[in-house]
Amino acid sequence: MYSSRDRLAGGAREARRALPLAGLLLALLTAAACGSGPTPAAAPTAAPTSPPASLTPRALDAPLQSLADFDFEAPAFVAGLITRTGGGEVHHERVHIEDLTADGSEEAVVVVESGGTAGDIGIAVYGLLEGAPDLLFFQRLAGHVEVRLGLVVIQEGVYAEGEAECCPSRLRELAYGWRDGEFKLVSEQVVENPRR
Repeated sequence: MYSSRDRLAGGAREARRALPLAGLLLALLTAAACGSGPTPAAAPTAAPTSPPASLTPRALDAPLQSLADFDFEAPAFVAGLITRTGGGEVHHERVHIEDLTADGSEEAVVVVESGGTAGDIGIAVYGLLEGAPDLLFFQRLAGHVEVRLGLVVIQEGVYAEGEAECCPSRLRELAYGWRDGEFKLVSEQVVENPRR
């Protein structure tokens, strides 16, 4: 009967014998992949319209029919947003699905929350392109995000001296709407904070 020490020694001998064969296979595969002739020039491609890699969702099993079917809380997807905002978290209840571009297709407004007194710290709006979420708009902020009448409204605190971060007396409201193929600032106003 073999001891565990004998089995380990035998396994090491077999691994040493297999190394030259593995090296030969690797060399053959490398040569086949590299080819022997000159590499043909790559065909020019159009500039990508998709979001940067850090905001591109993981590969989907099948193309989406609706953004409502996508998991915006998936760690592989959220990681890019959190990197852009410098932290935070995304929760399903803060993903708003609505046609903001008036093209008959829904967009997804994804809010990144601070998890603390800073409130919302980022907003991303996605459309659906070739069955996957496509970034249309991103904005860092420190305040609160709402969707009203087809507009993305960002509220940021206007602080009087001595006011705590959680409780500004007034708010600056920045409303973004879809104009000429992109989200643009369409109105700005300062209002009293109704939650104070």
